[in-house]
Amino acid sequence: MSSRPGDLCLRPPDPSIAGKIVRMAARLGYGLLAVEASDEAWRQASTTCRELGLKCIRRITIKASTSQEARRILRKVRGSAGIIALRPLGVDAARFAGRDSRIKLLVGYEASRYVDRSQRRLLRVGGGALEADLSRLLHGDIGYIIRLLRLSAANNIPLVLSSCAEDEWSLWPPRSAASISALASVPLRLGVEAVYINPWRVSA
Repeated sequence: MSSRPGDLCLRPPDPSIAGKIVRMAARLGYGLLAVEASDEAWRQASTTCRELGLKCIRRITIKASTSQEARRILRKVRGSAGIIALRPLGVDAARFAGRDSRIKLLVGYEASRYVDRSQRRLLRVGGGALEADLSRLLHGDIGYIIRLLRLSAANNIPLVLSSCAEDEWSLWPPRSAASISALASVPLRLGVEAVYINPWRVSA
């Protein structure tokens, strides 16, 4: 476990921006990055991470309405990413994510709607987490972030705060990201864990 922060969602649209995002993340103090991008952009991000001494993981986000659909997609993407995130479009898919250790992140507003008691327990013990996409704040979607923060705090569910940055200017300074917890009037500890601890836990 590192004391450096992690961002588990970077989405550079091309190799040039991939390098810029990684270099900016290094200047901000990040030690762990997960990148969801084309093969070319991923290679550039990975190369730049190695040069700067950052841990870099490839990420894929899948969408599914049912457990059957999720299984089918997982077979197709097997071995292609170190972190698989699921945007559940139905309660069956969300419950499947809680049972399948290949899925590390539950993402999106839908995830907060479908998380039930069994998933809360499985996320706590299974190495997964809810993910809050901080880019939604740029579109004024504060309610989504508050809902996830309060859900995490009330049920002791691990949470990660990710920038989902598409360029270097969309990255969040780690302390600023952690302080987002104040929006929901939850302990600062939750925000700190979501930036400094849980990303490493999910990526282990």
